[in-house]
Amino acid sequence: MSNIINNDDVCVIFGRFQPFHIGHVDHILNAINNNKLTYIGITNPDDRLIKSEKSDKNRSKKSSNPLNYFHRMNIIKKNLNELNIKNDTYEIIPFPINFPELIFNYAPSTNCTYYVTILDNDDNSWNFEKIKRLKKLGLCVKQFNFNRKISGTKIRILIKNKQKWKHLVPLSTYEYITQNKLEELF
Repeated sequence: MSNIINNDDVCVIFGRFQPFHIGHVDHILNAINNNKLTYIGITNPDDRLIKSEKSDKNRSKKSSNPLNYFHRMNIIKKNLNELNIKNDTYEIIPFPINFPELIFNYAPSTNCTYYVTILDNDDNSWNFEKIKRLKKLGLCVKQFNFNRKISGTKIRILIKNKQKWKHLVPLSTYEYITQNKLEELF
């Protein structure tokens, strides 16, 4: 279980959601339940906004980004709707963390807290790079400690290899991907 986020008025959380899995649900619900408004940022929203990162070379690969922004947005909406989350408690936005100078084209710059996920036993310097980038923009940043039991990488490999993955994602994610025949993208 994740740490509970302190009450704030507005927060921004973000991720690639490739695909949206059960760990993401906990992360998003903590934010929504403890803030009046949560912006859910989808990173790598556009192929033109993906670039190689020294601290995480895999995140820029096409195989790591099979679903486009439209599909990820719809998957998140379906999941939140299924959980009876009110539409006025969140907004889904593009979040170009690879190009921090573009973030304010999509996300708020003031009166907001930006949460960055730090995985338990995290040796991934990419997570710390995100904190550095946001702080350089003058943003209020808080670490969100998260005990990862599943990863998008693992799910993508299972889908690609035609192995069982349904148990690792919310039902809405599984149904959206299979009904829209998106498994071939993985």
